[in-house]
Amino acid sequence: GDPRVLQTSLNLRLTGNPGTGKTTVARLIGKYLYAHGVLPRDTFVERNALALKGQFVGQTAPTVIEAVKDAMGGCLFIDEAYALADRGGDKFSGEVVRTLLTEVENHRTGLLVVLAGYADKMDKLMDSDPGLRRRFSLVLQLEDYNPEELAEICERAAADRFKLSFAPGLRGALAAHIQIQHGREIKQHNGGLAVTLAERAFRRLATRLGDPSGAEAISGQSSRELLPEDFQIGDAAVAVVTAAGGTQQGQPSSSVSMKNSRREASLQEQRVNPPKRVRQ
Repeated sequence: GDPRVLQTSLNLRLTGNPGTGKTTVARLIGKYLYAHGVLPRDTFVERNALALKGQFVGQTAPTVIEAVKDAMGGCLFIDEAYALADRGGDKFSGEVVRTLLTEVENHRTGLLVVLAGYADKMDKLMDSDPGLRRRFSLVLQLEDYNPEELAEICERAAADRFKLSFAPGLRGALAAHIQIQHGREIKQHNGGLAVTLAERAFRRLATRLGDPSGAEAISGQSSRELLPEDFQIGDAAVAVVTAAGGTQQGQPSSSVSMKNSRREASLQEQRVNPPKRVRQ
Protein backbone atom coordinates (compact mmCIF):
# COMPACT_ATOMS: atom_id res chain seq x y z
CA GLY A 1 0.00 0.00 0.00
CA ASP A 2 0.84 3.66 -0.01
CA PRO A 3 3.23 4.39 2.92
CA ARG A 4 1.80 7.89 3.17
CA VAL A 5 -1.19 6.33 4.94
CA LEU A 6 1.09 5.75 7.94
CA GLN A 7 2.65 9.21 7.84
CA THR A 8 0.59 10.62 10.67
CA SER A 9 1.64 10.97 14.29
CA LEU A 10 4.11 8.12 14.82
CA ASN A 11 4.61 8.47 18.56
CA LEU A 12 3.81 5.67 20.99
CA ARG A 13 4.14 4.39 24.52
CA LEU A 14 5.92 1.05 24.88
CA THR A 15 5.24 -0.56 28.24
CA GLY A 16 6.26 -3.82 29.86
CA ASN A 17 8.10 -5.39 32.73
CA PRO A 18 11.91 -5.77 32.76
CA GLY A 19 13.31 -8.17 30.17
CA THR A 20 10.37 -8.08 27.77
CA GLY A 21 12.49 -6.59 24.99
CA LYS A 22 11.26 -2.99 24.92
CA THR A 23 14.44 -1.52 23.47
CA THR A 24 14.81 -4.03 20.66
CA VAL A 25 11.10 -4.01 19.82
CA ALA A 26 11.39 -0.24 19.37
CA ARG A 27 14.38 -0.81 17.08
CA LEU A 28 12.37 -3.30 15.02
CA ILE A 29 9.45 -0.88 14.70
CA GLY A 30 11.80 1.84 13.52
CA LYS A 31 13.43 -0.47 10.96
CA TYR A 32 10.01 -1.61 9.75
CA LEU A 33 8.81 1.96 9.21
CA TYR A 34 12.07 2.83 7.44
CA ALA A 35 11.86 -0.26 5.20
CA HIS A 36 8.35 0.73 4.13
CA GLY A 37 9.32 4.32 3.40
CA VAL A 38 7.47 5.87 6.35
CA LEU A 39 10.67 7.09 8.02
CA PRO A 40 13.39 8.59 5.79
CA ARG A 41 16.35 7.40 7.91
CA ASP A 42 17.37 4.15 9.58
CA THR A 43 18.40 5.96 12.75
CA PHE A 44 17.86 4.90 16.35
CA VAL A 45 18.82 7.28 19.15
CA GLU A 46 18.42 6.08 22.72
CA ARG A 47 18.27 8.44 25.67
CA ASN A 48 17.55 7.81 29.32
CA ALA A 49 14.90 10.16 30.65
CA LEU A 50 17.15 11.43 33.43
CA ALA A 51 19.82 12.37 30.88
CA LEU A 52 17.38 14.78 29.24
CA LYS A 53 17.07 16.82 32.41
CA GLY A 54 19.56 19.62 32.70
CA GLN A 55 21.81 20.16 35.67
CA PHE A 56 21.20 23.89 35.77
CA VAL A 57 18.68 26.43 34.51
CA GLY A 58 18.75 26.79 30.73
CA GLN A 59 20.35 23.42 29.99
CA THR A 60 17.25 21.21 29.71
CA ALA A 61 15.65 22.59 26.54
CA PRO A 62 18.86 22.45 24.45
CA THR A 63 19.47 18.87 25.64
CA VAL A 64 16.02 17.75 24.47
CA ILE A 65 16.31 19.64 21.18
CA GLU A 66 19.72 18.08 20.51
CA ALA A 67 18.34 14.55 21.10
CA VAL A 68 15.48 15.24 18.68
CA LYS A 69 17.90 16.63 16.11
CA ASP A 70 20.13 13.54 16.35
CA ALA A 71 17.13 11.26 15.78
CA MET A 72 15.42 13.34 13.10
CA GLY A 73 14.04 11.14 10.36
CA GLY A 74 14.36 8.06 12.52
CA CYS A 75 13.47 6.90 16.03
CA LEU A 76 14.07 8.61 19.38
CA PHE A 77 13.75 6.05 22.16
CA ILE A 78 13.39 7.45 25.69
CA ASP A 79 13.93 4.72 28.25
CA GLU A 80 12.50 4.89 31.77
CA ALA A 81 10.42 7.80 30.50
CA TYR A 82 8.46 7.95 33.75
CA ALA A 83 11.54 9.53 35.32
CA LEU A 84 10.64 12.72 33.44
CA ALA A 85 8.08 13.35 36.16
CA ASP A 86 9.02 10.80 38.81
CA ARG A 87 8.31 11.63 42.44
CA GLY A 88 6.01 14.43 41.35
CA GLY A 89 8.66 16.04 39.18
CA ASP A 90 11.34 18.61 40.00
CA LYS A 91 12.09 22.08 38.73
CA PHE A 92 13.42 20.65 35.44
CA SER A 93 10.60 18.13 34.82
CA GLY A 94 8.11 20.67 33.54
CA GLU A 95 10.64 22.16 31.15
CA VAL A 96 11.71 18.82 29.66
CA VAL A 97 8.10 17.70 29.12
CA ARG A 98 7.06 21.00 27.54
CA THR A 99 10.10 21.04 25.26
CA LEU A 100 9.54 17.43 24.22
CA LEU A 101 5.88 18.09 23.43
CA THR A 102 6.82 21.10 21.32
CA GLU A 103 9.38 19.12 19.34
CA VAL A 104 6.96 16.22 18.88
CA GLU A 105 4.28 18.57 17.56
CA ASN A 106 6.72 20.28 15.20
CA HIS A 107 7.89 16.97 13.72
CA ARG A 108 4.73 14.87 13.67
CA THR A 109 5.49 12.89 10.51
CA GLY A 110 9.29 12.89 10.33
CA LEU A 111 10.14 11.37 13.68
CA LEU A 112 9.12 8.34 15.72
CA VAL A 113 9.30 9.06 19.46
CA VAL A 114 8.93 6.07 21.78
CA LEU A 115 8.39 6.54 25.52
CA ALA A 116 9.23 3.28 27.29
CA GLY A 117 8.74 2.13 30.86
CA TYR A 118 6.62 0.21 33.32
CA ALA A 119 2.88 0.51 32.72
CA ASP A 120 1.86 1.86 36.14
CA LYS A 121 4.57 4.50 36.22
CA MET A 122 3.89 5.51 32.64
CA ASP A 123 0.27 6.23 33.56
CA LYS A 124 1.50 8.64 36.23
CA LEU A 125 3.71 10.33 33.65
CA MET A 126 0.74 10.78 31.31
CA ASP A 127 -1.21 12.40 34.13
CA SER A 128 1.55 14.96 34.70
CA ASP A 129 0.66 16.90 31.53
CA PRO A 130 -2.55 16.67 29.45
CA GLY A 131 -0.56 17.04 26.25
CA LEU A 132 1.33 13.80 26.81
CA ARG A 133 -1.66 11.48 26.66
CA ARG A 134 -2.98 13.27 23.57
CA ARG A 135 0.28 13.10 21.63
CA PHE A 136 1.19 9.60 22.83
CA SER A 137 -2.19 7.96 22.49
CA LEU A 138 -0.90 4.74 20.91
CA VAL A 139 0.12 2.15 23.52
CA LEU A 140 1.92 -1.15 22.94
CA GLN A 141 2.05 -3.41 26.01
CA LEU A 142 4.59 -6.23 25.98
CA GLU A 143 3.29 -9.10 28.09
CA ASP A 144 5.46 -11.26 30.33
CA TYR A 145 6.89 -14.44 28.84
CA ASN A 146 5.37 -17.73 29.93
CA PRO A 147 7.57 -20.62 31.18
CA GLU A 148 7.55 -22.39 27.80
CA GLU A 149 8.78 -19.24 26.04
CA LEU A 150 11.46 -18.69 28.68
CA ALA A 151 12.68 -22.26 28.25
CA GLU A 152 13.00 -21.63 24.51
CA ILE A 153 14.88 -18.37 25.12
CA CYS A 154 17.17 -20.26 27.50
CA GLU A 155 17.86 -22.93 24.86
CA ARG A 156 18.64 -20.26 22.28
CA ALA A 157 20.90 -18.39 24.71
CA ALA A 158 22.82 -21.59 25.48
CA ALA A 159 23.34 -22.24 21.78
CA ASP A 160 24.16 -18.63 20.94
CA ARG A 161 26.51 -17.85 23.82
CA PHE A 162 28.06 -21.20 24.68
CA LYS A 163 27.42 -23.41 21.61
CA LEU A 164 25.55 -25.86 23.84
CA SER A 165 22.53 -27.98 23.00
CA PHE A 166 19.68 -29.29 25.15
CA ALA A 167 19.32 -32.99 25.86
CA PRO A 168 16.11 -34.52 24.48
CA GLY A 169 13.12 -33.49 26.57
CA LEU A 170 15.08 -30.87 28.51
CA ARG A 171 13.15 -27.85 27.25
CA GLY A 172 9.84 -29.20 28.52
CA ALA A 173 11.36 -30.15 31.87
CA LEU A 174 12.94 -26.70 32.14
CA ALA A 175 9.59 -25.01 31.46
CA ALA A 176 8.02 -27.01 34.31
CA HIS A 177 11.02 -26.18 36.53
CA ILE A 178 10.69 -22.46 35.79
CA GLN A 179 6.99 -22.60 36.64
CA ILE A 180 7.64 -24.39 39.94
CA GLN A 181 10.83 -22.70 41.13
CA HIS A 182 10.86 -19.29 39.43
CA GLY A 183 7.22 -18.49 38.68
CA ARG A 184 7.19 -15.48 40.98
CA GLU A 185 10.36 -14.05 39.44
CA ILE A 186 9.19 -13.94 35.84
CA LYS A 187 7.63 -10.47 36.01
CA GLN A 188 10.81 -9.09 37.56
CA HIS A 189 13.26 -10.51 35.01
CA ASN A 190 11.53 -12.21 32.02
CA GLY A 191 14.21 -12.78 29.35
CA GLY A 192 16.91 -11.96 31.88
CA LEU A 193 15.85 -14.95 33.96
CA ALA A 194 16.24 -17.28 30.98
CA VAL A 195 19.72 -15.97 30.15
CA THR A 196 20.80 -16.22 33.80
CA LEU A 197 19.64 -19.84 33.97
CA ALA A 198 21.65 -20.62 30.82
CA GLU A 199 24.78 -19.05 32.32
CA ARG A 200 24.41 -21.01 35.56
CA ALA A 201 23.85 -24.25 33.66
CA PHE A 202 27.03 -23.63 31.66
CA ARG A 203 29.03 -23.23 34.87
CA ARG A 204 27.54 -26.42 36.34
CA LEU A 205 28.32 -28.29 33.12
CA ALA A 206 31.94 -27.10 33.29
CA THR A 207 32.18 -28.25 36.92
CA ARG A 208 30.56 -31.60 36.14
CA LEU A 209 32.87 -32.35 33.22
CA GLY A 210 35.94 -30.90 34.89
CA ASP A 211 36.03 -33.48 37.69
CA PRO A 212 38.60 -36.07 36.47
CA SER A 213 37.34 -38.66 38.95
CA GLY A 214 33.72 -38.39 37.85
CA ALA A 215 31.97 -40.49 35.27
CA GLU A 216 31.00 -37.30 33.41
CA ALA A 217 34.63 -36.35 32.71
CA ILE A 218 34.29 -36.99 28.99
CA SER A 219 34.69 -35.14 25.76
CA GLY A 220 32.92 -35.09 22.43
CA GLN A 221 29.26 -34.35 21.81
CA SER A 222 28.27 -35.10 25.41
CA SER A 223 30.47 -32.26 26.60
CA ARG A 224 28.31 -29.82 24.62
CA GLU A 225 24.95 -31.09 25.87
CA LEU A 226 23.09 -29.69 28.84
CA LEU A 227 21.25 -32.12 31.11
CA PRO A 228 18.44 -31.56 33.67
CA GLU A 229 20.97 -31.67 36.51
CA ASP A 230 22.77 -28.66 35.04
CA PHE A 231 19.62 -26.66 35.77
CA GLN A 232 19.08 -28.40 39.11
CA ILE A 233 15.79 -29.74 37.78
CA GLY A 234 14.14 -32.07 40.26
CA ASP A 235 12.03 -35.14 39.71
CA ALA A 236 8.81 -33.11 40.08
CA ALA A 237 9.48 -31.11 36.91
CA VAL A 238 10.46 -34.21 34.95
CA ALA A 239 7.30 -35.97 36.14
CA VAL A 240 5.16 -33.09 34.91
CA VAL A 241 6.60 -33.42 31.41
CA THR A 242 6.33 -37.20 31.42
CA ALA A 243 2.69 -37.03 32.50
CA ALA A 244 1.97 -34.51 29.73
CA GLY A 245 3.20 -37.04 27.22
CA GLY A 246 5.53 -34.68 25.36
CA THR A 247 8.31 -32.20 25.58
CA GLN A 248 6.87 -29.22 23.72
CA GLN A 249 3.47 -27.73 23.16
CA GLY A 250 2.47 -26.53 19.72
CA GLN A 251 1.41 -22.99 19.00
CA PRO A 252 -1.07 -21.62 16.46
CA SER A 253 0.82 -20.74 13.30
CA SER A 254 -0.52 -17.17 13.35
CA SER A 255 1.26 -16.45 16.64
CA VAL A 256 4.66 -17.94 15.78
CA SER A 257 6.07 -14.92 13.93
CA MET A 258 5.33 -12.40 16.70
CA LYS A 259 6.55 -14.69 19.46
CA ASN A 260 9.78 -15.47 17.60
CA SER A 261 10.39 -11.73 17.12
CA ARG A 262 9.93 -11.08 20.83
CA ARG A 263 12.25 -13.95 21.78
CA GLU A 264 14.91 -12.67 19.43
CA ALA A 265 14.34 -9.17 20.83
CA SER A 266 14.81 -10.43 24.37
CA LEU A 267 18.07 -12.17 23.52
CA GLN A 268 19.38 -9.06 21.75
CA GLU A 269 18.42 -6.85 24.67
CA GLN A 270 20.19 -9.15 27.14
CA ARG A 271 23.38 -8.86 25.08
CA VAL A 272 23.28 -5.09 25.54
CA ASN A 273 21.84 -5.05 29.09
CA PRO A 274 23.09 -8.05 31.11
CA PRO A 275 20.43 -9.46 33.48
CA LYS A 276 20.41 -8.65 37.16
CA ARG A 277 21.01 -11.36 39.71
CA VAL A 278 18.11 -13.61 40.62
CA ARG A 279 17.85 -16.06 43.45
CA GLN A 280 19.18 -19.61 43.13
